[in-house]
Amino acid sequence: MNFCKRLTVYIISLSITFNVCVAEDVMRYIGDVIEEVQLQREDSLLLASKIKLQESKLTREEVKHYIQKQRSEKKQINIAEDIGDNLSGLDLSDLDLRDAKMFRVRMDNANLNNVNFQNAYIEECTMQGVNGINANFSGASLAGAIANDANFEGANFSGAYMEYADFHNSNLENANFKHGELSFSNFSNTKLNNAIFSKINAKSSNFSMSKGKSMNFLHANLQGAKLSNVKWNGIDMEGAILNSAFLNNADLSGANLFVVSAREALMKGVNMRFAYAEAADFSSIDGENLNMRGAKLNNAFFRKANLSNADLSFSRISYVDFFGANMEGVIMHSCIASGAVFNRVNLKSSSIKRSYMYSSNFLKVDLKGAQIIKNNMNVVDFSGIKIDGANFDKNTFIDAKNKPKELG
Repeated sequence: MNFCKRLTVYIISLSITFNVCVAEDVMRYIGDVIEEVQLQREDSLLLASKIKLQESKLTREEVKHYIQKQRSEKKQINIAEDIGDNLSGLDLSDLDLRDAKMFRVRMDNANLNNVNFQNAYIEECTMQGVNGINANFSGASLAGAIANDANFEGANFSGAYMEYADFHNSNLENANFKHGELSFSNFSNTKLNNAIFSKINAKSSNFSMSKGKSMNFLHANLQGAKLSNVKWNGIDMEGAILNSAFLNNADLSGANLFVVSAREALMKGVNMRFAYAEAADFSSIDGENLNMRGAKLNNAFFRKANLSNADLSFSRISYVDFFGANMEGVIMHSCIASGAVFNRVNLKSSSIKRSYMYSSNFLKVDLKGAQIIKNNMNVVDFSGIKIDGANFDKNTFIDAKNKPKELG
C-alpha cells in the first residue's frame, strides 16, 4: 500500500507539467494493474491453502517401493521429480531417505518417527504437525523448512544446515543440534528439555518464550538472538556468545555462564539467581532490575553496564570490574566483593550492607543517598567519592585510603 501511495503522489506531481487527462489515464492503468496483482495474490493464497490441506494420494508402499528401486539401481532418490512433492499425512516411519533430494516436499502431519534423513536435501520442505520422534536429520540441509507444531523428541539434527527454519511451538526435548547452522531460525515457544545445542551457530535466531531444563548450549553462538522470556533453568552455556542478544525477562537461574560474552545485550529483568558466571563479560549490557542473588561472578566484567535497581545480594563479586557502570538503586547485601573495581560508578541510593568489600576500589564513585551499613571496607580506596546524603554506619575502615573526614 505504501508503494501505491508514493506512486500516486508522484503521478499527481507529474500532472503539473503534463496533460491532466494523460495522468488520469495512467492512474486508471496503474489501478487496474494493482487490482489484478492483488486478485492474483489472493488466488495464489487460496490455492496454497487448499494444497496444504490435501493429503498425499501416494501410499506408504508406493514410496517404500520407489526408495528400494532407486537404491537397488544405485540411482538418486528425487522425491519431488519422480513421484511428486506431496507426502502429507503418510506413514513414513523407519524409511531410509539418506541423501535424498526432497526440495519443497510437503510432509505435513506425516509420521516421520525413526526416518533416516541423513545428508538429505530437504530445503523449504513443510513438516507441520509431524511426529518425528528419533528421526535422523544429521548433516541434512533444512534451510527454510517449516516444521512448527511438530514433535521431534530425541531427533538428531547434528551438523544440519537450518538457516531460516521454523520450529516454533514444537517439542524438541532430547533433540541434538550440535554443530548445526541455525542462523535466523525460529525456535520460539518450543520445549527444549535436555536438548543439545553445543557449538551451534544461531546468530539472530529466535528462542523467545521457549522452555527447558538441563539444555547444553556449550560454546554456542547466539549473537543477536532473541531470548526474551525464555525459561532455561540449569542450562549449560559455558563459553557461549550472547553479544547484542535480547534477553529481557529471561529466566537463567542456576545457569552455567562461565566465560560467556554478552556485551551490549538487553537483559532487563533477567533472573540469574545462583548462576555461575565467573569471568563472563557483561560490559555495556542493559541490565535494569537484573536479579543476581547468590550468583558467582568473580572476575566478571560489567564495564559501563546499566545495572540500575539490580539485586546482587549474597553474590560473589570479587575482582569484578564495574568501571563506569550505572548501579543506582542497586542492592548488595551480604556480598563478597574483595578487590572489586567500582571506579566512576553511579551508586546513588544504593544499599550496601554486611558485605566484605576488602581492598575494593571506589575511585570517584557517586554514593549520594546510599545506605552503607556494617560493611568491611578495609583497605578500600575512596579517592574522589561523593557522599552527600549517604548513611555510613558501623563500617570498618582499617587502612582505608583517602577516606573522607565525614566517615570518622
